[in-house]
Amino acid sequence: MFSMTGYGKGCASGDGREITVELKSVNHRYLDVGMRLPRHLSFLEDAIRAALTARLSRGHIDVFVNYRNLRSDARTVEIDVPLLSAFVAAAQEANKTLGLRDDLSLTAALRLPDVSNVRETDEDSDAVLLLLQSAINSAIDALLAMRRQEGERLCGYLSGCTDTVLSLTEQ
Repeated sequence: MFSMTGYGKGCASGDGREITVELKSVNHRYLDVGMRLPRHLSFLEDAIRAALTARLSRGHIDVFVNYRNLRSDARTVEIDVPLLSAFVAAAQEANKTLGLRDDLSLTAALRLPDVSNVRETDEDSDAVLLLLQSAINSAIDALLAMRRQEGERLCGYLSGCTDTVLSLTEQ
């Protein structure tokens, strides 16, 4: 006997990447899946649904995916040199008029709005998919184990209720 309520968590890491999948299940007549994952990992949705459909038949399943790319090539920094040049030219022009002390440094210039941008590099979808498969299978295993434990407790409770009804019937 399995309960419909449960929680499972699975983690996988490799090659500087870490992925965590959390599943929360409640009763539902059919298999209903809701997902929350980073936008840049939306390509994983079909694989998540396939893994869940293969092993679960009912329940409302909330899926939470957290991902960290710790590789040195995970991000690039882009500097908008033309915009920075325009800021510097405008500052120099204002300085001619106002006669202020020029304390513009590269560090200060990089703090100006929209001058620098940190961009996530494109993910290696095959590597991320491999990690996902490991993490989601672990999460499903944990979810099913919790559903089984909850089902055993429920079965024990119902068995006790049945024994009480039988005892009262005999009296």
